[in-house]
Amino acid sequence: NYMQQFQSKTSRVLIGNFVGAIIISFTLTGFSDFGSNPNHIAEVDGTPITVREYQSTLNAQIERYAQLFGGNITPQQIKSFRLRETTLQQLIQRTVVKNLGEDIGLTISKDELKKEIKKLPYFLTNKQFDVNKYKSLLAANGYSPSSFEETIAKDLISQKTNLLFSSIPVSKESALLMEKMKGIGSQVHFIEFEKEKNTKYLTVSGTELSAFVKDEKNQPLLKSLFENAKSEFTKPERVRASHILIKVDDKTSDAVAKKRIEKIAKEVNSRNFATLAGKYSEGPTKTKGGSLGWFTRGKMVPEFDKVAFTAKKGSISRPVKTQFGYHLIYIEDKEKGSSRSFASVKTILAKRHLQKTKRSELGQFNEKLKNDLREALKSSNMNKVTELNQKYSLGLVKNASLTLYEGSVNGKKAHDEALKFVRDQKKGAVSIEDGPTKVQIIKVLTPLAVTTQGGADNLVSKFSQNLTRTFSSELTEKLQKEAKVISRTDLL
Repeated sequence: NYMQQFQSKTSRVLIGNFVGAIIISFTLTGFSDFGSNPNHIAEVDGTPITVREYQSTLNAQIERYAQLFGGNITPQQIKSFRLRETTLQQLIQRTVVKNLGEDIGLTISKDELKKEIKKLPYFLTNKQFDVNKYKSLLAANGYSPSSFEETIAKDLISQKTNLLFSSIPVSKESALLMEKMKGIGSQVHFIEFEKEKNTKYLTVSGTELSAFVKDEKNQPLLKSLFENAKSEFTKPERVRASHILIKVDDKTSDAVAKKRIEKIAKEVNSRNFATLAGKYSEGPTKTKGGSLGWFTRGKMVPEFDKVAFTAKKGSISRPVKTQFGYHLIYIEDKEKGSSRSFASVKTILAKRHLQKTKRSELGQFNEKLKNDLREALKSSNMNKVTELNQKYSLGLVKNASLTLYEGSVNGKKAHDEALKFVRDQKKGAVSIEDGPTKVQIIKVLTPLAVTTQGGADNLVSKFSQNLTRTFSSELTEKLQKEAKVISRTDLL
């Protein structure tokens, strides 16, 4: 993919069903004091998850989301999408699976490891593995070959473990029976919320907040919180640009490409740039008038980056040579970066911290919210339910189909007890499952009946895949519950 190559500072490795990523170019900041080892952000049954693993996987997540949002993602979006929390959860799941694989005797041979690493594209020169490039890239990013290979081996063991559950044989009769069962369910209203997220709604008095901020003993904590939240309060400089690319490759020499770009440069202007990009450009952005969208420093190769961030808004550059060929760059818009100081945000940080310490108040808040929702649903007061949903971002799904086979609504899996409740109860009944971290509330709108009709194509294959997916998911969930997990969620 050209854009992945072009944004070369965010190369990554993805191996297995549980994502493991190594980012070529990243920064580690703000992590310290995790038990006896400051380099660990979590441990799963004694197996460490390092800050490096966490940061590299997080960077990969951010990069994928950035591509979806036109080349940039804000600190607020990172927080809203809970990328930090889901990244840690992802790594915990991967480690649980890896530990299982090791427990049942799975290993990775040196030949398997070498074969996997030799396939990674950014270690290749002329489509051949380049040992010097391999060592230099790792050294430039603080990796030794052994530490890098250990990370890849972990992912391969996770992959092998998952393959054990990749095909569960079933008979055609079983598949036909399950296909009929897939349509059995009820129409429901469904609500699910995370208890911990509601700390942000807890009250902190002005006196309490002021006293905490002024107390000198709290300054190290506040500064640590600031360091870990800097990205939230920093708006990076960014540029919106388009380009016309003439490639230099086996078919086009440097001299020919340069002559072509210079000819285009004589006729291009801001009004016809998109048209000429569509006509002449040889990159994948050709169909978008050459548009690269918004991007921050370091996203593009150095030669391109330098011109994009130094040229004036509205200008079109002279031909710029990069490893891909020659570019004309149109600077459509620019935004200056900004960052808030510690003094300007320490009250915000103090309030968040104090809210998280109010465990009794959080319990009372969640209990009241749960009861208010129960009463509103029982009395069919959907205005009240909608009001609470909007106020506290509860994830209400109205008039949803909840089948006993799928057991989920909009991708959110219902608790087993909730499914039993739906199976056994009549219209109008309300179920509340108050788990350790989440609350699920379901109101049954229709009696149990056939709500959908599944197709009859490839039944055995479909049933086997669904059974495999369910088994793998439930096994991972069970292993995670039984594992001893220690994590520094306060660093997220």
